[in-house]
Amino acid sequence: MRRLLTLFLLTALTIFIVWQHLRQGEFTVDFGAVMTVIMGQGQELDQTTQAIIALRINRLLLALGCGAALGMAGHLMQSLFNNPLVDPFTTGTASAAALGANLVILGLFPVAIPLQFLAPGIGSVLALIITLLVLSIGKRWGNGQPGSILLVGIGFSSLLGAVNSLLTYMAGDENRLKSIIFWAMGGFGTAEPTLTAILLVVVCLVGVLTVVLHRHILMLGLGLERAKQLGMQGQQVYWLVLIGSSLMVGFAVAQAGIIGFVGLMVPHLVRYVLGPGKVWTTVWCGIVGALLVSMADVVARLAYPPAGLPVGIVTSLAGLPFFVYLLGIFASPKTTPQF
Repeated sequence: MRRLLTLFLLTALTIFIVWQHLRQGEFTVDFGAVMTVIMGQGQELDQTTQAIIALRINRLLLALGCGAALGMAGHLMQSLFNNPLVDPFTTGTASAAALGANLVILGLFPVAIPLQFLAPGIGSVLALIITLLVLSIGKRWGNGQPGSILLVGIGFSSLLGAVNSLLTYMAGDENRLKSIIFWAMGGFGTAEPTLTAILLVVVCLVGVLTVVLHRHILMLGLGLERAKQLGMQGQQVYWLVLIGSSLMVGFAVAQAGIIGFVGLMVPHLVRYVLGPGKVWTTVWCGIVGALLVSMADVVARLAYPPAGLPVGIVTSLAGLPFFVYLLGIFASPKTTPQF
């Protein structure tokens, strides 16, 4: 009954969020106009209405894709690191993706590739490198303990945050400085259809992969060495999961900016309803993450119309009390996290 009720509430919430995304704003759009554009018959409307609805659809799809990517990446990282307080930001993954995007915005990569395509690529590569570096240092000098990995990740996240601040301070061009500042706060106002489609494809592929490799991911939560003792080719699965998570986080952060605490909150909410170790847990994390971020976008736009607040501010305000609550629970030696 709890799962059926959750499914019903999620369906109702999805309909409400989609409708609010498409109609809300300085220019009000009725239901008939939205459906006309979705059905591909927007020629009957004036060009202004068509453009506004198209922009809102792109914004909605980017919000859903980023939320799904961060929610799924949070669950996968918590499982691999066997730490309930890990998310793409505490491991430095998101900060590395942010650094890559900042370097591209400042023009430090003299490559003949459009900025909107180069930023996700550089961000994904740096996200993977930093994630592996955090894990390696945590294993070498911290004996692989979850707390050690978390501390190393927080340290790298702070370091990369300082580098990002330095780049912002040294940005001479006023337009680039504004771009970095607004992007760092998180938002979906600059959604690009092609990149959004790529992000959604990556999220779907990783979701399918996690369902197929469900048992392997659960065994990796016991540690790579233990997984090998159980007869699993853990190294290949380990790399697939890490690369998939880094790609999702890199694409999401490079497009939407810094949207914190989603990867931390969503896995705990999903495991509370479904229980640990379910086949579809990662996929459900993607669904709930998509709804959570898109709802945060609606709240941000309603709280400060017509421009709206940065979405990263809304998720951080909601996520910090949740983080403190989790810290109090899992700091107890009697508590054993289950994934």
